[in-house]
Amino acid sequence: MDIIKTPKLENVQLLDKYNLRNPSKGTLYFATTHLIFVDHEMRKETWILLMHISSVERLPITTTGSPLLVRTKTFQSVFFVIPRERDCHEMHQTLLRLSQPVHIDELYCFHYKSTPDDLPKSAGWNFFDIQTEFQRMNVPNEQWVLCTANKDYELCDTYPSEIYVPARASTAVLLGSASFRSRGRLPALAYLHHNKAAIARCSQPLSGFSARCMEDEQMLDLIRRANPNCGYMYVVDTRPRINAMVNRAAGKGYENEAFYENIKFQFMGIGNIHVMRKSLQKLVETCEQNSPTMSSFFNGLESSGWLKHIKSILDTSWWIACAIESGVSVCVHCSDGWDRTAQVCSLAALCLEPHYRTINGYQALIEKDWLSFGHKFTARCGHIACDGRERSPVFTQLLDCTWQLLRQRPEAFQFNERFLLTLHDHAHACQYGTFVGNCQKDRRDLRLSERTFSLWGYMANHLHEYKNPLYNPKAHPDVLKPDLSAQSIRFWRGMYCRHENGVHPREPLGDLLPAALEHCSALDHHINYLARRISTFKNLLSGRKAEKSKDTTVVNYQNGNVNTVDIETKTDALQIDNKLLYESGGTLSELECANHDHPLKDASLTKPSKIPLITERADDSIPASLAQLDSEVNTVALDWKSIKNVTECSCSTPLDHYSRKHHCWGCGRCVCTRCVCARAPLPALASPRHAPLCAACSPQHLDSPGDTTMKNEQDTFDKSRMMGVDAIHDPKIDKDTIITRNLKLEKKSRVKNAHHRKQGEEKDPDWSYNAIPQELSSHVTDFKRNMSECLKEVQAKDKRTVKRISPKVESPVHGECLIACVLKRNGVIEKGKIHKGNLISLVSKFYAKDTKMMKKLEKNLDRCIEMSVRYQEDECKLASLLNDCTNDLMASNKHKVVVNY
Repeated sequence: MDIIKTPKLENVQLLDKYNLRNPSKGTLYFATTHLIFVDHEMRKETWILLMHISSVERLPITTTGSPLLVRTKTFQSVFFVIPRERDCHEMHQTLLRLSQPVHIDELYCFHYKSTPDDLPKSAGWNFFDIQTEFQRMNVPNEQWVLCTANKDYELCDTYPSEIYVPARASTAVLLGSASFRSRGRLPALAYLHHNKAAIARCSQPLSGFSARCMEDEQMLDLIRRANPNCGYMYVVDTRPRINAMVNRAAGKGYENEAFYENIKFQFMGIGNIHVMRKSLQKLVETCEQNSPTMSSFFNGLESSGWLKHIKSILDTSWWIACAIESGVSVCVHCSDGWDRTAQVCSLAALCLEPHYRTINGYQALIEKDWLSFGHKFTARCGHIACDGRERSPVFTQLLDCTWQLLRQRPEAFQFNERFLLTLHDHAHACQYGTFVGNCQKDRRDLRLSERTFSLWGYMANHLHEYKNPLYNPKAHPDVLKPDLSAQSIRFWRGMYCRHENGVHPREPLGDLLPAALEHCSALDHHINYLARRISTFKNLLSGRKAEKSKDTTVVNYQNGNVNTVDIETKTDALQIDNKLLYESGGTLSELECANHDHPLKDASLTKPSKIPLITERADDSIPASLAQLDSEVNTVALDWKSIKNVTECSCSTPLDHYSRKHHCWGCGRCVCTRCVCARAPLPALASPRHAPLCAACSPQHLDSPGDTTMKNEQDTFDKSRMMGVDAIHDPKIDKDTIITRNLKLEKKSRVKNAHHRKQGEEKDPDWSYNAIPQELSSHVTDFKRNMSECLKEVQAKDKRTVKRISPKVESPVHGECLIACVLKRNGVIEKGKIHKGNLISLVSKFYAKDTKMMKKLEKNLDRCIEMSVRYQEDECKLASLLNDCTNDLMASNKHKVVVNY
């Protein structure tokens, strides 16, 4: 983009408030979507999504450079010190421009391109429909009907096109009431309880000091009469009484009790958007203290008033829920009816309705009460450059209140804390079009469903990350009663201090339980495999031939005993609904474990309707040797590493409190999302399930028959690492992406060399380097000679079928065996053992002058050896894993070998 004048700044310091004396020093990169700081010495990357930046502040210049403070909407504060004042000024102006686009068409969502393996652009936009949601409440009925007067948004342009009103309300009443309410937001149905009590919502009346409207009075009376079980109703004004009285001077205000019969009025005292914005600013300043004491932190927390505001919202919501539960209808409004009204209406429904405490239900609640009824997401979240006074953390408060309930009653919610944090981050990121726009009309005018992707589609494909392992739908089948005492309202450190790793538990329960359940599942499948193998060998030893029928063996593992039971089945009869599938290649989706009907199971998003359920492994033959059997058994790790003390992935990506930690079923290590690059049916699992594998384990399974799915996923993963920062699509995964855009690696034409081989020409592989210094020429000559000799040696000994390196070009040998030969010639590998000193000696021939890189290699080499040593019986795989690991450590090398066939 033309806005980015300086795409890279060198020698930038990143200050940590916990370690001010030893700042990180590295390179600052500008991309069209991200700001990236790379500490080359520590191999650490700090990624900031530009749309997440809330403020950029230049501080007084110091002797070390020009300081720049960047605050984000995800409550991260980053303090840079830039050597040159001019560069600091340009960076300041660039960040202001990129973080606050002038036009809404410049937002990230309109330029975001998904990878082919992701869900299609249409996925998610048709998951929720307001008519379907009200049909779930048995609406329309005798008391409530669908109104079409707002079909073209003529009645109220910030309301949905479909609203539900009392059945007896005439068009004249609707028009009169709309004209008497601020912004035309007349009373409309938001929620109907099974006892006929309803929650209606609207905006403040234009009553002034004495004005009245007969149609509006009739409208509220019709809402009261729609509930035959009660003779009165409540009108709840969520504002403080003094604020409502001040609005009277502007011709607005509140209802006059003398004009509305059988209606009781109640003021609740929730602050306006300006109060909430200032409160959050004070809270952020409290969390940013360098060395806070107990008294300073608690004093700052109290002076911010944030927890007091959270409690007032919850108190109001629970008051409304109690009124509905007792059978009394409630009409709710604030000033314009799109901020505080949305908060309390949705939270009251959350307490009343178990459906809204599920993943699908909570998303429907946001669609209905926030998106459809016109909460101003673009204005409140500051998506584009506009009046800063319009910004306010209204949606953040909804998520905070939900978290308070989730913390108190975890068994009542199907979703976890990560689900709420994802909603918060994506509401500000603008990567998806779901939260873009101020109302339904804006979204239709922008054609978001055609031009952008939906957040709901993305989240539906990652349900396993958002499931609460403690969820029990029978625990609270009706009303959820919260504890709203002052001491029960907690500070949400997972939201406001998420980037400070020291304040979070090392072993979150929400991650520990799913990991334990997944481990148990892997062990159960492995037990089934072992039992089947034992049964097969018993039959061989007894002289009986294995039956060729399609009968399956079900293994029950109880109290340590393995019992095999033969069950007759017919493969054709065992069909599973393909609505549970979406992953390419027919792998089982995360939705297979969903215990509710999620919209992602819609047939419009699936492949052909039925596929056979695999009941046994494709290759059930007897291994040719004990070594092969041992290799097959060891494809599944029995001992998994605990997530308790895992602070970084093997790729050096930091794993913080917010990061999802995955276990590789092949080696049992904890890895980041980026490193779970493939899924495959492991030989030692008696299950059709495709197990997650890390990058180190996945190559050993790529040659299995018919396993094209994982190979495609591996290819996609490899390509994604080389796409550069402009092609990134997920803010969460972006943090873990390796920067490869600035590595200028020379590529040779493989197709041209393949053409020479087709013509029968003998052509040695081109072992080429990039920019070889003169002092390395002798080492390069020796290395070329070793590679050529090893190529001939491996070709003579290894008769296995080699895999293609592209659709048209075939590799002459197995690459891992070629690497093993070279390493053995240099004394690195000997009889399955790795000699660390010889490896360092080999590398130092080429990198003797790069002392930093050599120190880093020596420091981390033990980890590479530990990762590779379990394949000591197969020197080819041992060499391949060792090579991959050391190459990762030397990712910044400028003389990378490029082998062309």
